[in-house]
Amino acid sequence: HHQKSSQVLPIIAWSLPKREMATALLGVAPAPRLFAAPPLLPGLDTRLALSDLPLRALRHHIVTSSGRVFKLFCVNWYGAHLPQMVLTGLDVRPARDIAAAVVELGFNCVRLPFSLDMVFGNRTRVPDAESALAANPELQDRSPFQVFDAALASLTEAGLLVILNNHISHSGWCCGFGDAEGLWYTQEYPEERWLEAVSLMSARYKGDPRVVGFDLRNELRPSDHGVPNFGSGDPKTDWSMAAAKGASRVLAANEGMLIVVSGLLYCMFLCDVPAHPLHLSSPELTERVVYIAHEYAMTSISLEARRVLSSVWLKCLVVFHAILWLTWALSCLARNRCCKMSSQQYREPLVPGRSRLPSSSSCARGWLCDIVMVTLFALALVAVALYALYGARLVPVCGVSWNLVMLGNIMLVLFGGLVSMWLWTHIVFMELLHTFSGGGASSDRRPSSDGDVALAPQGRQRPGSEEGQEVARGSEPFLPPAQELQNMPEDGGDGTTSGMSSSCSTSEQGQEYRLASHRRGPWCSRLHVATLSTFAAFGALGVIVYIFGTYGAFRHELDTRWGFLVDESSSDPARTAPVWLGEFGTVKDTLWWNYMLRYLSEREVSWAYWSINGDPKHPYMALLRQDSATVRDPWKLHGLQELMNHAWPSEESSGTSSGVGGDIVA
Repeated sequence: HHQKSSQVLPIIAWSLPKREMATALLGVAPAPRLFAAPPLLPGLDTRLALSDLPLRALRHHIVTSSGRVFKLFCVNWYGAHLPQMVLTGLDVRPARDIAAAVVELGFNCVRLPFSLDMVFGNRTRVPDAESALAANPELQDRSPFQVFDAALASLTEAGLLVILNNHISHSGWCCGFGDAEGLWYTQEYPEERWLEAVSLMSARYKGDPRVVGFDLRNELRPSDHGVPNFGSGDPKTDWSMAAAKGASRVLAANEGMLIVVSGLLYCMFLCDVPAHPLHLSSPELTERVVYIAHEYAMTSISLEARRVLSSVWLKCLVVFHAILWLTWALSCLARNRCCKMSSQQYREPLVPGRSRLPSSSSCARGWLCDIVMVTLFALALVAVALYALYGARLVPVCGVSWNLVMLGNIMLVLFGGLVSMWLWTHIVFMELLHTFSGGGASSDRRPSSDGDVALAPQGRQRPGSEEGQEVARGSEPFLPPAQELQNMPEDGGDGTTSGMSSSCSTSEQGQEYRLASHRRGPWCSRLHVATLSTFAAFGALGVIVYIFGTYGAFRHELDTRWGFLVDESSSDPARTAPVWLGEFGTVKDTLWWNYMLRYLSEREVSWAYWSINGDPKHPYMALLRQDSATVRDPWKLHGLQELMNHAWPSEESSGTSSGVGGDIVA
C-alpha cells in the first residue's frame, strides 16, 4: 500500500516462533494480541534484552553494552504534561494493555513527557480522576506522580525502554512563542528548580534499567527571558551550559542514562554542535550524549515553500490565462463592432498632441511602474539562477538566520510575480477599455465637412482633394500607405468615399488598419512585454517550485540542519554524534511523509513517532484512535513497520535472537 520514491523496503516476515523465542530471552510475559486485523508485520519484535543494557553513544551510533548497534523505534505517549496530569488513553484502556499494544505494533521504546507541575504540584489526586482513569480504577486514588509511576512500570514490564522528557514547566500544550516556556526555566521555576526536578526524576527510576535516557528539555525557542543559543557563554540563554549542568545532575543520580540534548528553535537546528561539542566537553559525558531533532511537514522549509508557491502560482496562472483569452476575444468583438459602425465618426483624424492612451498619470503608462515591474521580473529570474547554481541547495550556511533569509527571498519572488501579473493585467484591461470606447473617437475627433475617410500622410495627396494639397505635418501618423488607399474602391467616382458598403470590405480594412496601426509602437510593445514578462515571472516561480519539491532539496535541508552529525564519512569527532528524531508525525500520506521515511531508511537515526494515541483536541497524528485499540491509518503504521524491518536484521545476519540489531562497533 505504501510506496517509496526510491525503492520498496524489504519486508522480513517474523514468524510467531521467532517472536516467542525473543519474548523468552527478554524475560517478559508474552503480550496478548490486541487487534482483530493484525499489523503488516505480525510478530515483529525489536525489544532489547536486559543483558544488553545500559546503552552507550559511540560515534554516530547508539550501541548496547556489548557494542552492537541498536536503533530506538519509539512512540510518544503524552498526557502527563497536560492539565489532566495523566497519560491519554487511561480512561478507555488499562495501562498494561496500552503497553502490550505498543509491543504488538513492533516498537521498542516510549518517550514519556512530563511537566514540572506534575513533579512539584503536591497533588494527592488526579483532577477528575473518575473520568481520566475510568479504565484504571485502582489508580484513581493516587497522585499524578504515582499514576505516572504505574504507567511507566507497565511499559518496562512489557520489555519496552523508556526515555523521560521534561516537556514543559507549567502544565499545558506545547509550544508557542508567547507561552514563556521557550527556555529551560520560567519565572515560577528558575534554573535551580529545573535542575532539582531533573535530579529527582533520574534518581526515582534508577532501579529500573529499562529507563535508559533523559530528554532534558523540549523544543528550545525564543522566550520572554531571551533567545536560546549554543555556546555564547551567557548563563541566561546558553543552552549548552545549562544542558551540561542538567547532564551532571542526571548522571550523578543515575550513571547509566543517556543524556538527550535538544536542538534550537523547536529542535530544528543542531548547527552549533561542532563549534561547541557537548559530547566532547567532559569525561563524564563521553559516550553519554545523544542529540535530538524534531521534524514535521510545517517545519520543512523546502516543501512548505513548494506548497505555498504552487498553490498560489497555479491559481494565478489559470486566472491570468483566462484574462488574456477573454481580453483577446472581447477585443476582436469590439473591433468587428467598430468596423460596422458608420464611418462618419472616423472621418476626422486625431487632433495633434492628443492620445488614445490613458493619461500620463495612469500607473499603466508611468515609467516608474515599468521600472518596478522589470525589477521584480529580474529578481524572480535571478532567484532561479541562484538556486540552479547551488544545485538545489536551500541555504549555504546552517542556522536560523539563513533560513529566515531564504524564506524572505521566497516571499520576494512570490510578491514580485503576483504584483507584476496584477500590474500587467491592469494594462490589458486599459487596452480593453480603450477598444470599447471606440479608440477615443468621441473625444479625440471632430465632425468633418468633407467626405474623406482619412487624411493622407505627410507630404501625400489626399484622395479626392485638389492637386498639391497636402496634409499638415504630424496630423495623422497612423494612415495606411498611399498604395492601399488608392486601391480602395469608390462609390461615386468623384474623388470622395461614400458610406461603408454592406461587405465592409475596403472601409473595414481601412478602419481595422487604423485601429491595428494605433496599437503599433510603444503601446503594442508594452503589451508584448506584458505577456512575455509575466510568463517569465511565472516560469521562474515554476522552476523554484520544481526544485523545492525534489528529494535532493529535502535531504540537503535535513543534512544541513542536523543530519551532518550522522554522516558516516565524517572523521571529525566534533561533527559526529548520535541523533534521535524525537518527534515526527503526519495526518496525511503526503510527499513529506514519503521523503521522511526514505531519509530515515538512509541514515543511522533512531526515532520516536508522535504519538501512539491522542486526546480529543489533538487526535489526528495518533497511530491509534481514542479507544487506544483501533489503528487510525493503516498506511501510516505500515510505513513505520517497513522502516523498522528494513533496519532490523534477520536472526542469521545478526547472530542473535535477542532483539539486538546491527553490527558490532569497535
